[in-house]
Amino acid sequence: MTSAVFFVLIVLGYAAIKIAVKRIKQAHEPEEIDPPMIPLRSVSENAPQAGDASTNLGVCKRERVISVDGETMHKIEFPLTDRQKEEIEASTLGVVEGKIFMHYPSDDAGREGMDEQERLNREVFFWDVSEKFEAKSLPDTFTESAAKIFILGKIPESLSLLSGTVMPWFGKPGGGTKYFFKEQETPVDLSILAKNGSIRYVKKIAVSELNEVMLHDDENYLIKYDQNALEFKQGCFHLDNKPIPMWLGFEMDRISVFELLKNQ
Repeated sequence: MTSAVFFVLIVLGYAAIKIAVKRIKQAHEPEEIDPPMIPLRSVSENAPQAGDASTNLGVCKRERVISVDGETMHKIEFPLTDRQKEEIEASTLGVVEGKIFMHYPSDDAGREGMDEQERLNREVFFWDVSEKFEAKSLPDTFTESAAKIFILGKIPESLSLLSGTVMPWFGKPGGGTKYFFKEQETPVDLSILAKNGSIRYVKKIAVSELNEVMLHDDENYLIKYDQNALEFKQGCFHLDNKPIPMWLGFEMDRISVFELLKNQ
């Protein structure tokens, strides 16, 4: 056997040994397998989740929504502590019916150079507080004014409350409802109505453990609720034709405390 042939045999033998070792190693190692694809199930954001604590109100704590009829879902905006719930239920404040209105007042400096239409829009006309700005057909400069909100007080018999549909103007679609008071044939300024108590300016106050005393101060505070979402009958609030505790309306931001402002 020549040296060349001997060298070739050695090389072939080494290669055979490497292949055998590799096969033995693979036989003892776990096979890598791609993880199975798990089908994803679409879950509604407002759907109650399994395992969540629930009550007769159908509370879903994870998504902060509630249902009192088992069908319609309502979002919880401001979760309350147990103490706040107890204080709200013990409140002695009166529940006041009726809408909440707003207007864009002018200051003394702003009255200079103001035309009659702007004066009417600022000092005579007013809107439901929930009316969208585009529906009022007002100039964009009105958004720079701090709006005032108010409720109706005792209206003299000499005054009439009128309303009308807003026409498109200032590039806005209009379609909203504007209100104003008239005495005989003359529109009445809101400043006069504030002085005689026909309107009462108010400020929405968030309930906290630092101001719970206001829930028993019926001279300076009152309770208003969203009449589009809730009903108040026989001394109890109703949601979707079901009675609910008052604190739940607070959590939904459908019931609120308002402070009666003075010296307006």
